Formats: sequence, C-alpha cells, structure tokens
Amino acid sequence: MTFRAGKLYDFSKTGIIVASQWPDMRAWRKTPKGSRWMQIRPLLRLEKSSKGWSFDLDRREPRMQNRVSGKPIRFRIEQDPSGEESMDADEFFAEYRMELDDDIPEDGEKSPYVVWWDKVEKQRREAKAEYLQPIPEAVLDAVADYPCRHWHLLNLVSRCPGALDLVRSNPALAFCLASLWVFRNPAPCRPLRSARSLIRKPQAEIAAWLGFPGTRSAVRVIRKLEARDCTIPNLLALRQLFASHGKKLRHLPRIDSELLRLLTWEGDHCRFSVRFLHEMVSSTSPLEMSDSAYVRDVLWMRQYLGEGGALVVRSRLQLSKMHDRCVDRMGRTDLRVLNHPPFPDPPLAPSNPFLEMAPLQNEAELLAEGKIQRNCVGAYGRRVRTGKLFVYRLLSPERATLSVALARSGRWQLSEIKTSHNGKVGTETLEAVQYWVDEAWRGSLAGCASRDEPF
Repeated sequence: MTFRAGKLYDFSKTGIIVASQWPDMRAWRKTPKGSRWMQIRPLLRLEKSSKGWSFDLDRREPRMQNRVSGKPIRFRIEQDPSGEESMDADEFFAEYRMELDDDIPEDGEKSPYVVWWDKVEKQRREAKAEYLQPIPEAVLDAVADYPCRHWHLLNLVSRCPGALDLVRSNPALAFCLASLWVFRNPAPCRPLRSARSLIRKPQAEIAAWLGFPGTRSAVRVIRKLEARDCTIPNLLALRQLFASHGKKLRHLPRIDSELLRLLTWEGDHCRFSVRFLHEMVSSTSPLEMSDSAYVRDVLWMRQYLGEGGALVVRSRLQLSKMHDRCVDRMGRTDLRVLNHPPFPDPPLAPSNPFLEMAPLQNEAELLAEGKIQRNCVGAYGRRVRTGKLFVYRLLSPERATLSVALARSGRWQLSEIKTSHNGKVGTETLEAVQYWVDEAWRGSLAGCASRDEPF
C-alpha cells in the first residue's frame, strides 16, 4: 500500500484498488485477469487508536438487494455465525511477524526479515494516515460510530451539504440516505444527486421517500436507533415493523438490534409484552445470555419436549424461570428410551495439550451434558444432525460446554462456551479454546490438502 499524487494504491493478489482523496472520494479496481478499471464502492472501516486514525480497505461492501417488494424480513432463530470468511491480510502478517520475531539473533540484532516487515508496516501506516489527513476530525468521529458502510457515509457527508447535521440528529435516517438505492424501487440512477435534494427537506419527507411512514412520530421512532445499531437488515426490519408494531415502537425508550431481532420473531410461536420489551431495553444488569438467546433456547426446548401453544414472555424474570423449568424437564428425560442415530463425526479433532475435552456423539450424551451442566444443550440434537453445529464437553482447565458452528464461508468457528448454569468461563480458558479452534481448523485443511485423491 502506498500514497502518492492524492491517491491511495492498495496492491494484493486479487487486484489493485486506487482511491482518490476527500472530498472527491472515488475508487477503482482492476483484477489480474481484467482488461479495464471498474469503479467500486470499497469496504472501508475506520479505526481510532492511540496512534491516530487508520482503516481497513477491501474490495467492496456486500451488495444489498432492493427489498421494497421482497418477502418479510425475519431474523433466523438459529444463531447466525458472525463469520470471518478467512484469515485476512492483517491477521496473516501479524502471525508471520510473530514467526519472524523468533528468528532474532542472540546478540539482540533484528533479522533482515523483521527489518523488512517493519518497513512495510510503517509505509502502510503512513499511507493510511496521509489518505485520511484532509477529512475533518468531526466527520471521522461521527462516521466511526457506525458499524459498517463508512465509505458510503463519507461520500454522503462530503458531497451533500448538511448531511453531517443529519448524521448527528438522526443517525439511522442518514445511514439510509447513504445507501438509498436499497430502499427505493426502482433505485435512483444518481443516488447522491437524489440525496443532495432530499437533505434540504424535513425529515418526515425524507422518511416517506425511503418507505417509512411520513409522520413526525415515525421520525422520532427512527431517531431511537443509535448509530452503532445501524445496519441494512436492521433498518429494513424497522421499516417493516411499523405496520405491525408501530404502537410498541412509539412507547419504547430505545431501539437496538436485540429488540428488532425479537420483534421480527413475534408471531404464531412467540409473543412479547410491552413490559418485557421495556425491561430489555432499559435494564443495566444484563442476563448471562442475551434475551434473544434465552428465547431461542426456550423455543428449541419446548419443541423438543412437545409443548404446544405460543410462548408468551411477560417479563425477564418469567423468561429466566421458564428457561430453568425447561432445563429441569430436559434433565428428567429417560435416556434409556432414546434410539436416535449417532451424530456425524466431530469436525475438529479434540486434541490439545492444554485442554481435556471430548465430543458429544449422540442424543443421550447431549441430554446427559445438559442435565449435569444445567443448560439447554440437550435441545441441540436437531442442529447437530444437520451438520451445522457440534458440541464438546470441556473437562479441563475448567468444566464447561462448548459448541462450534459452521460459518457461511465453510469454516468452523467457536459459537458458545458456558460453565454450569450458563456461566462465563475464565479469560485464559476462552483464549485456549479459541486457539484450539483456529489450529484444529487449519490442521483439518492441511489434512485435506495432503490427501492423495484421484481427482
């Protein structure tokens, strides 16, 4: 990565990205097999540290289809793996740097490889700092509060006078304007020109143009979603919920990702009282697990136990008691009457010198683990049989139950790890388990690559 003549150049095996500087931020990409440059909206994530501002740059943000006339948005009840696709360049070079540090001669002098890598790191830091230098500090602070789409937001602020005021007064509405083609059908041909004309109008008119109710009360509801919870799925879900949950949304003091997830689940299988929703968004003492995780586990256990009717949640205390009651009923299941087929082979070998662990290989072992640990792992059998989840019993350095989930990238990663009664494990245990997951996954890949297959 280098910076010269007002442009940032990022070179990688997948191609070259060239990005021009603020306020005329544009980006182009060319692949090794491509014959011409293509204009893109790159994935840019701002980060602030003690050394100043920096950022990560990738090819582009994931494309979001226009969802104006699509099916209703529903967050999956099954836990969606957050998914690192694979080890990115920074992780690779950080690990490579650790290997190089081991190559330091006894006299304390750095090896040529470490000297070379220090020079590369310094050049990258300086190029990033020089690229961000023209952007005002206030703009960087405002945009960095969002979890994603920083490139889109920087373009909105730089090209649309008054956009920074909208970012401060109504972060969610500004986030929608930065990606307004997702909220309009047909999408505008010149999105920034459309945003520039909308900025001058009242926020109620902007909301109506984006598909939200065009009222002041709707604007006040949208304003309750803070910048850190602004994502495309969240805002599409919020827009959809106005029709069915508008009254609840108006009476809640705050809206966040957890609340939107629960409200999109509400239907024939579960219902939530206003009191419970108030407690959830107002509580300063969170439960051991998130509220949606408790609801998800209770639904799974009720399904396993054959309980009919909808799950009605009236308070957080009632939800916790309901969870414990289902765990008790799961623990009283007679293991002798089970005749389920064995689970698939464990995806990651349970071999690590710092951990003593064993895979749970059938339904009876899952139920026994749930009974001993007082948790809901006994209801995970259906997910394990689908091959998307696997559960292990951790015996040392402390007693716990852990699960690994299959990410969309095809990589197995740590999903949950809990002690008895869904308690938290120690930091050292968590780090050791995470290290085991990473190493076991790399080992499985190496084993596949070295196998002598005929095709």
